Amino acid sequence: MKRAVLLFFVISLGFILLARYQAEDPEPVEEKPIVEDKKPVLEEPNRLFITEKTDSFELEFGTGWKVSPNGEKEAAIEGRGPDSVEEGEGVLVVKEGETTTLFSWPADEKQETVKYVEWKDDTHVYVIVGFSQGTVTKGGSLYELNVETGDTKEVVISNDPKEEVVLVNVEEGTYTLHTYEDDNFMNGSTEEIPLP
Repeated sequence: MKRAVLLFFVISLGFILLARYQAEDPEPVEEKPIVEDKKPVLEEPNRLFITEKTDSFELEFGTGWKVSPNGEKEAAIEGRGPDSVEEGEGVLVVKEGETTTLFSWPADEKQETVKYVEWKDDTHVYVIVGFSQGTVTKGGSLYELNVETGDTKEVVISNDPKEEVVLVNVEEGTYTLHTYEDDNFMNGSTEEIPLP
């Protein structure tokens, strides 16, 4: 019986010491970093426009053609009338030689469409996208579109319904922001802001 009590005492003491040792913070072990062969992650291009290529296209209800700086391409908006102020969906039309590319804004719950285009350089255009219905608002958000790749960059995104980009002046490096000052969208003011 003495042996059993002694054995019980030794085992209990062992568990107590083990529990106390585990409760103390062990000294940190310096870990060597694992070096992995990682390739850089390439971002997917931002393609917001739906693109369609065609061999022939005639404007039926569009704006006049705007010529790129080098004179090799032309851009117009089809579907919104000569001044691009009529209601409905507009399509950006870019011609280069015999090839025509159509860029349309995807249909969504916001009912937005292409409303304005201006050449930035020989491969990029500034595009204003805004409400397709109603004639109160004239502008919207400003995007930069690469007409060769379809890549799109957000330039000025208007989250306030009372603010809209209405014009881009590439020579001056500015855009015109129109801000409505009343809830009825009747009175407003404009200001020239440098392009980002």
